[in-house]
Amino acid sequence: MSPEREKDKKLEKSVNRMLLSLSKPIINNPSQVPSSPKDPTNCLKLILDPGGYILLAWNRAFLMSCFIALCIDPLFFFLPFVDNTYPYLCIRTDQHLACVLTILRCMVDMVYLINIIIKFHTAYVDPISEVLGKGELITDPRLIVNRYLRKGFLIDLLGALPFPQVVGAVYYLLAMERQATCWQSQCLADVASQNNQTCNFQYLECRNTGSQDSQNWANNTSVFANCNAATKGISFNFGIFLIALQYGLTTTSLSEKYFYSLWWGFQELR
Repeated sequence: MSPEREKDKKLEKSVNRMLLSLSKPIINNPSQVPSSPKDPTNCLKLILDPGGYILLAWNRAFLMSCFIALCIDPLFFFLPFVDNTYPYLCIRTDQHLACVLTILRCMVDMVYLINIIIKFHTAYVDPISEVLGKGELITDPRLIVNRYLRKGFLIDLLGALPFPQVVGAVYYLLAMERQATCWQSQCLADVASQNNQTCNFQYLECRNTGSQDSQNWANNTSVFANCNAATKGISFNFGIFLIALQYGLTTTSLSEKYFYSLWWGFQELR
């Protein structure tokens, strides 16, 4: 075989190997050759092809999980609420919602963890060698980790934070706190005026509404009448939470709480 023919065959084999490696969803790190197929550390030596179908499918699933997380995280602020099903108002924590949100949040956290691991094992195109969208694929694990920590990690972290939803949810939580503060201040005022000698902040919690003492207190106190935001002329200052409390934000359904607070959060970010 002539030297020219042999050279052409070598070039053809080299091109075929390159095309085959680019078509695979997972490629081995060329700098490390596994000593045995059963070596448990082999998975740490695998680098994902950024254009492979596995990574593309994962990115779609991760985007969906990000959207779910944006909806879940703020809901933790809505766990306390004012229960109006008793003879008088009291504060309760939604235990069922807390369990559901905790399970969902743990599942989403696992997705985020997996995504971080994947990013640490995803090759990238060297910007210096890139021409018309193509270039040298960097598969060195150290270079990949350094690049992700410098350019991608912080962006992923900030992109996952639900700023408008959290701002609105904190608004709801502070509105709850403002309502409870009014009750407590009026309760102390009752004691000071000797209209009610048995005021106890625990009476404001729904778990204590079954006692005879709490029922006697509720029948004689003016706490709830003096802290009704819908009543004109009350002395307590609810501040920026007045409209929300007049609307009944603390006693309405979860969906109304969420969307009202979300709307308020977007209003404040304008």
